[in-house]
Amino acid sequence: MNAKVQEVDLGLPRMERIRGRARSDEPAAPPVEATPRRWWVLLYVLSIALVAASAPTLRSEVQQRLAESAARDKVTDPGLADLAVNIGVLVAVLIFMLVLALYLSLAATMDRHIFRPRLRVNGHSPFGLFFVVAACCTVPVHAVSTTLAIAAPKDTPLFFAYVIAVGLAAPWLFRKHWIDIPRSKKAIVFSSSVLLAAASYVA
Repeated sequence: MNAKVQEVDLGLPRMERIRGRARSDEPAAPPVEATPRRWWVLLYVLSIALVAASAPTLRSEVQQRLAESAARDKVTDPGLADLAVNIGVLVAVLIFMLVLALYLSLAATMDRHIFRPRLRVNGHSPFGLFFVVAACCTVPVHAVSTTLAIAAPKDTPLFFAYVIAVGLAAPWLFRKHWIDIPRSKKAIVFSSSVLLAAASYVA
């Protein structure tokens, strides 16, 4: 009887080692998303809607440049010229949709892997740092373009000053999350924020 008890006692540590090995073999949990996916989708759809609303301004700009170019004498059919302009605007919008999707994918990846703290406003859905940067560098710019009928708002020095200011200011909304981390990590947070803001030039 004592031998059986001793055999069971000796077997327990072995079972624990087996369970521990099994736990270590389990795949690691995926990184927590600082910003829910639905907010990324909403940001994408809103940006596309604003760009589509500014399509008439872009069309007028293309028509004006075509009229001022040397190719205007080669296009004698007004209907053909309008068709070319419409196709050009459509292609520009489609390219923008693709580039914007890549830009927001980059921002979402940075949101998951570089700086994951969340910011809640009045207890509502959380937002990550890089979502804030991406949103502030896309929606207001396209809204200004649509409202003021500016075809290329990103080609002005004011745009670059604005996005750099966003990149430097956005991390301060998350100050309590990075105030105690090493300086090197603080530098990574701020530099990543500024780089993402500057990259919005293509989106």
